[in-house]
Amino acid sequence: MLLQKFLSIIIFYNFIASEDEVDNFQFGFKKGHSTPDCTFMFKNTVDYYRRNGSHVFSCFIDFSKAFDSVNYWLQFYKLLDSCTSVAGSLSVRLLAFWYSNQLMSVVWQGMTSSCFTISNGVRQGGILSPFLFRVYIRDLIR
Repeated sequence: MLLQKFLSIIIFYNFIASEDEVDNFQFGFKKGHSTPDCTFMFKNTVDYYRRNGSHVFSCFIDFSKAFDSVNYWLQFYKLLDSCTSVAGSLSVRLLAFWYSNQLMSVVWQGMTSSCFTISNGVRQGGILSPFLFRVYIRDLIR
């Protein structure tokens, strides 16, 4: 069952994956990039400008609660907007259906809560979550 779910997500990713020029300007939520890469690049950039007599101004964004605050419908609208194929569009619509119809419960000390819906956020630890969040913040980076 888990393998089947994993394979279906990989297939979805192939249909909805998109690249944007803005993706070149961010390190987080991107395969093959990490915080040390970003820190190294930032420090070298600051050092370069300081050595050449310029002032350096920077802005940092705290994304600690970012995955929890993603608006589903805005997320899927942005994905649909970036899709270039019919299969991609159908994949996004199916993901939107899954996300909007999911039910959650909490298990704590052997007790399970009643089921409830979640109306925002992307799944932390989900295979598609970094990609979905990257698409979500493209406009902010732009």
